Amino acid sequence: MGIGNSNNHNHPFDSDMVDVESVRRTGQPMDEVVSPPTQMSYNDITRLLAVTTMRADICVQRTQSRKCGYIVRPEIRFPQMSGRLAQYLESLGLIPREVYAKPEEVNRVLSITKGMDEFVSNQIGLNLVRILNGVLKQPKDHQGVIDALKLIEDTIGRMD
Repeated sequence: MGIGNSNNHNHPFDSDMVDVESVRRTGQPMDEVVSPPTQMSYNDITRLLAVTTMRADICVQRTQSRKCGYIVRPEIRFPQMSGRLAQYLESLGLIPREVYAKPEEVNRVLSITKGMDEFVSNQIGLNLVRILNGVLKQPKDHQGVIDALKLIEDTIGRMD
């Protein structure tokens, strides 16, 4: 079996390929068949950077700083904060930092994910933060921790 110049476009990576000869035969101008790639603006690229580096999830962390012994809250982290990302967050009215946990700040950060869910690495965590932001309150005592964990568990169960 030799290597030929076959135009077999059944390969998934070739789905955007155009058979130039068939276009020439129909007399259709090439620019009507192949549209130029859409250029992304600097802001679009920065937004994509923010969405792909964000880590949204529910934090359940043992601590001695709280009476109940735990931090339980929706939060969004930016572990790789660059100058470009910091400027973008400032443009949203946020002070650039690694962790956002206040409900109003989390809502602002969530606003940049609209239409870009597939680029967020933890989509389940993102959905949990969307649902529980402003609903899940920091527990004050042991019973509050149990109630918060039950709320998280029930929310995960409804997402399935």
